[in-house]
Amino acid sequence: MKSSTRALVLIGALSAAQAVFARGPVPIVERPNEPIVTGSGKVVNGEAFTKAAVNAGAAVKWEVVPGTDGKSLRATYRVRNKHVVMVDIVPGPASFSVKYADSVNMNYAVQNGAPVIHPSYNQWVGQLLDSIRVELKKL
Repeated sequence: MKSSTRALVLIGALSAAQAVFARGPVPIVERPNEPIVTGSGKVVNGEAFTKAAVNAGAAVKWEVVPGTDGKSLRATYRVRNKHVVMVDIVPGPASFSVKYADSVNMNYAVQNGAPVIHPSYNQWVGQLLDSIRVELKKL
């Protein structure tokens, strides 16, 4: 009796795991005009924002480096070097934007005119944004 119960539990767990991995792509959540809010209320210059973004990225395992245009930052997140996402962080005087740049093995596509991607993308970018907010509050 115990072995049949274990077998049923194992089959159920495998079915649930398969359903999780078979998730379809979801729309990319755009992140324009995220407010820059510091703990002191002071305006943040570009250098301070860059430092906060680099520290925030490192805290959640994102690599943040200067972008090729000299104004933005490029953030890269790798999962076992099999899945990679890249976003551009574009700071402004009172807000910043995070934009999809590229990905590897994340099922990126355009469906019905809108970009879609693996659901983890939006979650990972959300973690990066939360970490940036925490770092900015320290300023």
